[in-house]
This record gives sequence, C-alpha cells and structure tokens, in this order.
Amino acid sequence: MREEISEGLKTALKARDQRRTATLRAINAAIKDKDIAIRRRIVGQRRMRKSCPSCRRW
Repeated sequence: MREEISEGLKTALKARDQRRTATLRAINAAIKDKDIAIRRRIVGQRRMRKSCPSCRRW
C-alpha cells in the first residue's frame, strides 16, 4: 500500500496535480505518524519490563 501511495505521489507531482499531491502527502504523513506512535509504544513497554522487578520473571 505504501508503494502505491508513493508511486501515486510521483505521478501526481509529474502531472502537477496539486490536489492529489497534497492528499497523498497528507496520507504519507499520517502513516508515518502512526508508525512512530507504534514504535514509541513498543519502546515504552520494553522500558516498563526492565524497570519492573516482578515483570522480569515472565
């Protein structure tokens, strides 16, 4: 899906389609924001496991 969006963005840029370019850029930004949020959540869970003595047993 990401590849399709990237290809669509390239096509929109070449065609100078401002509306489509803006839309696809916004979609890319939303996907990246979601990736960062997921990564932060995973890192936070790892930190909690390290700091919690009772969690280390599991």
